Amino acid sequence: MKPDPITEIPEDAAARKAVKPVVCYPIEMLPRPDLAAYRALRDNMELIEAIVIPPRDAATWVVPAGHFCRLVCSDGPQVGDLNLHNLHNINERFYSGKTRELNGTHVGLGDQLFSNFPYMRPIATITLGNMSACPGGDCSSKHSSDEVACYPLLAEVYKPTAHPDGWQEPMPNGYDRSHGA
Repeated sequence: MKPDPITEIPEDAAARKAVKPVVCYPIEMLPRPDLAAYRALRDNMELIEAIVIPPRDAATWVVPAGHFCRLVCSDGPQVGDLNLHNLHNINERFYSGKTRELNGTHVGLGDQLFSNFPYMRPIATITLGNMSACPGGDCSSKHSSDEVACYPLLAEVYKPTAHPDGWQEPMPNGYDRSHGA
């Protein structure tokens, strides 16, 4: 149980609570990926690299812009950390907090993984299947314990034979930190 507050409730507390919140990132204004175009590209791709990541280990690999990366847990559910960086600018990296704020805790098909400020643009898009922080989707505490089995993870990089019409890398959003706290 929490202790009683040591400050008095402001006289205008009810008026403050009645103010409609300001939505800083209206998700309905974000461009959504064309999943049909991505599906069409997956029909004719060339596997250019396959990396097996042993249990309790790590690996790095390059996924050029416009290519696909497929992560496969073939031997059983697996938990792992995913760090994404822009190959040409190591300062631009995956921003899990903003991605979670825009997509929810569990990302899935069609969700975009966003990079950090000042770039704040999609750094990856989930085009097939789902990613979950919970093996088997059960979110039990066992997925982070020492008693759960670990399995290898397969990372595959594919090169599409073409890009969707009009495809281009997302541009940085231009945030320059000139406003806000």
